[in-house]
Amino acid sequence: MSDEILNQLLADLRIGPTKFSLLLDDTTDVANLNQLRAFARNDKGLKVEDEFLFCKQRTTTTNVKSF
Repeated sequence: MSDEILNQLLADLRIGPTKFSLLLDDTTDVANLNQLRAFARNDKGLKVEDEFLFCKQRTTTTNVKSF
């Protein structure tokens, strides 16, 4: 994502009185690499927009252990 597009998205999220939510998703791709993806949902009056923010490779895993 170019810096210009990211800056525009962040500017849209900062101006009020817009509402937004963030979605963080921890996934494993086909190469068995752990990734963190982030999305933003922005409420613009009658229109709701979903925007991709970033995808970063994680160096650690999140394993849930059952007791």
